[in-house]
Amino acid sequence: MNSTPKIYLAVLMLAVMLAIQGAHSAEIEGVLSDAAKRLEVEYFHAIKGEDFGPPTNKVIAQNSDVLTLGSLLPRIEAHNTFCVDVQPGDRYALTYMPGRGMELALNGRPMGIIEGADFASALYAMWLEEKPMNKSFNRQLLESR
Repeated sequence: MNSTPKIYLAVLMLAVMLAIQGAHSAEIEGVLSDAAKRLEVEYFHAIKGEDFGPPTNKVIAQNSDVLTLGSLLPRIEAHNTFCVDVQPGDRYALTYMPGRGMELALNGRPMGIIEGADFASALYAMWLEEKPMNKSFNRQLLESR
């Protein structure tokens, strides 16, 4: 029995649903491609806005090569400034729109947009790549449709 308290719940939505149950690298690449997608995360506990940045920076760095990380850093920092304190029941939505960028919204209120399919891919990779922020959460996302 896992005694770790649940901190959040999330749903991944794609414009074109992919069969990602038992996902392989090619299928994850499809999810990380330049296609419209949305990840909604509902929080069960209060989290301070400044607490989102360090794990975001760490996990993106783990999943990126040095050159890619260098080009992403200014946008990662800008994204982290959009993060504010959340309370139980709050929902962050990460919505990628090709040609427009990645929008971060809290409870339906836009906090900001960061341009670039590469940035969106790096942010979604935090949840979906081989070195995710949370391994059990990663497994649940990839096993659900």
